[in-house]
Amino acid sequence: MRAMVPLASSAVLLCTAGAGSAATAPGAVAKAPSATTAQTVTGTTDKLARELAAALGGTGVEQKVRAAVDGGKGATDLVAFAGKTRGLERVSQQAERGNADILRAKGLKAQAGSLIELRLGDESMRDEVRGGEPLLVAGEADEDARTIKAYDSSGRVHELDARTAPDRAVLVVGVNGEQSLKAGMEQLRSTLAEQGVAANIPTDLAKKPAGSRSAAKASGGYDATLMESVRLKEDREPWHKGGAEIYALVAGVNPQGEPQVDTVQMPYLDYDNKTYTPNQILINWSHFKFNAVDIVMMEEDTQANYAELARAVANGLLTVINKSQYTPLVDAIIKAIPQGWFSDDHDYVDSWYTIQKSAWDPFTGAASNGTIGLGPWHVDEV
Repeated sequence: MRAMVPLASSAVLLCTAGAGSAATAPGAVAKAPSATTAQTVTGTTDKLARELAAALGGTGVEQKVRAAVDGGKGATDLVAFAGKTRGLERVSQQAERGNADILRAKGLKAQAGSLIELRLGDESMRDEVRGGEPLLVAGEADEDARTIKAYDSSGRVHELDARTAPDRAVLVVGVNGEQSLKAGMEQLRSTLAEQGVAANIPTDLAKKPAGSRSAAKASGGYDATLMESVRLKEDREPWHKGGAEIYALVAGVNPQGEPQVDTVQMPYLDYDNKTYTPNQILINWSHFKFNAVDIVMMEEDTQANYAELARAVANGLLTVINKSQYTPLVDAIIKAIPQGWFSDDHDYVDSWYTIQKSAWDPFTGAASNGTIGLGPWHVDEV
């Protein structure tokens, strides 16, 4: 789910929460790594795609690969699958090394586990993967790529349209967006915590807990705002990138006068032009000092370095937080992120300014790409 907004600004929006004290002098910008995360991800997945395609000629290998992606979400952990499949010994070794490289490039710890998956390029290929032309294997490409390279078992390169899924089955070696987002949020919170930024544990499919539809403050529990509905206009997700991973950041000032960011993951939000009714807790007002917060909706960037992202925003801040009154957090840090860290430039979905506890009606975001319907909720004390 994507809006056509440069990622240089969207990445900053993601880190609105980084409005704490910086570890270095105000205005300082962290130095970008010599080899970008994007280059590591695309280079690793392309190399693995070539190696896996070459292995398909082995006895029974292609049938095992077809079976591995035929079912469920059409994806499998490549590190685990290759490690237990005869004929994929070289792929297994490269996948383990490649996964370690990607974890380092994304600023994630080894505990994040395997991020590399083998997935069906598009659901329309389901019948073909069960039996059809010989498989092609491609590595995950940049979102702006016009073509994508796929390989067959003979080593031949096939140039495919990156926007239109081909009629034959193509398997894609890429990053598991859901796993990457989970690990990335943990890294983002821990890095921001080093700068004095408070952050909650991310909420995933958090349906409304026991309570009542009331804006009046009741004894015990806390007041919240539900996201009763959400709808996005535009989806520019190319077929080879896999499913979207949407999340929201709720940013403001906590009762101690410190920057606060609450993360809300929305894995159900798969398609544009469809209204979802999650009844999900979006804002916990007990976390915030003022009757106003900012909300930013993002899509996970598989080629982002979360540790560098958080440090860059913290180091680039001047004055954002005003402890005596609400201050919008978005615009003040737009210039904090250096250009050229990311290749995907459609990861900002939309943003909402100055959402108050009494804001219950549908609101269209600043980018006019998303509309959220809000409602009051009081969560009962257990």
